[in-house]
Amino acid sequence: MAEKLIFYYIPLLIDYIKIYSNTAVVTAIIETLYFFILKNKTKKFLILVFIVNIFSNITLNIFLSYKYSQLNILKGEISVIILEYVIFCIFLKPTLKKGTILFIETTIANLISFSTGLLLFNIQ
Repeated sequence: MAEKLIFYYIPLLIDYIKIYSNTAVVTAIIETLYFFILKNKTKKFLILVFIVNIFSNITLNIFLSYKYSQLNILKGEISVIILEYVIFCIFLKPTLKKGTILFIETTIANLISFSTGLLLFNIQ
């Protein structure tokens, strides 16, 4: 099993990261810029947004490479929104009202980056 991990899965993961790094970086930049424009977030939070988006985008794209369907895209995007929101809440510890606003902001950021990705990368 260790041999298969070393010689198959690790190189495969590295290949996936290379393949999806462009979309991940674009997504991370778009969503980080969105939160930057809101002007109520710290530098640490913006770095967190960037890192979380790199991770969530690559993870979602790897999943979709095995289970591609429009329904899985929808499920994946909803999962990403929830995951990002939870991580952001852990970092910011918002009140209920600010948490609701953060959820809306996270959803809008993901809609913007998803729409931009469709336009830039001609995903069908």
